[in-house]
Amino acid sequence: MAVYTVLLPPPERVSGLEETAERTVFVRDGFSWLAMLFPVLWLLFNRLWLLTLAFVIAAAALEVAMSLLGGPAPGLAGVALAVLFGFEANGLKRWALMRRGYRFAGIVAGSKRTECERRFFSQWLEEEAFAPQPVRSAPAVPSVHRSAVPVAPAVRAQGDPGILGLFPETRSTR
Repeated sequence: MAVYTVLLPPPERVSGLEETAERTVFVRDGFSWLAMLFPVLWLLFNRLWLLTLAFVIAAAALEVAMSLLGGPAPGLAGVALAVLFGFEANGLKRWALMRRGYRFAGIVAGSKRTECERRFFSQWLEEEAFAPQPVRSAPAVPSVHRSAVPVAPAVRAQGDPGILGLFPETRSTR
């Protein structure tokens, strides 16, 4: 079963419902084999430029630090970094998209990506169809301040113990 996080593009970058649907991004949760095997290429393909730079610097620093230890340490550290990146790659992609203004729209699960897309868009389009449309020119409504509305004090009945909700205290705090 595949689980995807759905991110909608920033509203200022899309002109309508169709363009929003086209630019919606589905990011799979879980381990990424491609990111583990080819981390720099995966980062470049997903247009994560700053993360690519950070990964190259971190990998170089780790390689230099582990080469001081000698033996199999540099190789093991490189494999450990690749496996760690495989686990965190999709989370980093989600983080980078949210920094660009994408909005979280939901989580969807299914056997394949196409099934997940169908499930999400069928529900999303149904919600969009019944969503209230914004009024273009609303008439001005005068605001009423709370202090202008008189409030009568609460009067208790003769046998009312004064219990409010599930609070066990029967005495009034006045």
